[in-house]
Amino acid sequence: MEAGGQAEARVRLEDGRVRIAGRVTRTGGWSMKAVDQSVFWSDELFDILEFPRGAAPPLEQALALYPDPWRTKVAAALT
Repeated sequence: MEAGGQAEARVRLEDGRVRIAGRVTRTGGWSMKAVDQSVFWSDELFDILEFPRGAAPPLEQALALYPDPWRTKVAAALT
């Protein structure tokens, strides 16, 4: 297996583990691609926030869900 294939396999394995942990613990999570600031939410996060599952809101809308001072801290960490 080539190096790129190994990296992809590790990412898939870790993604599966995160999904299992989220289901078991009822915790949600999200991630953002720095290149285009696209946001991904776990199914658990959609459920916790009572949003319909599907596409996550844009980054600015997602950040608006945080109360201050956390919104400011999260936004600063992303920059």
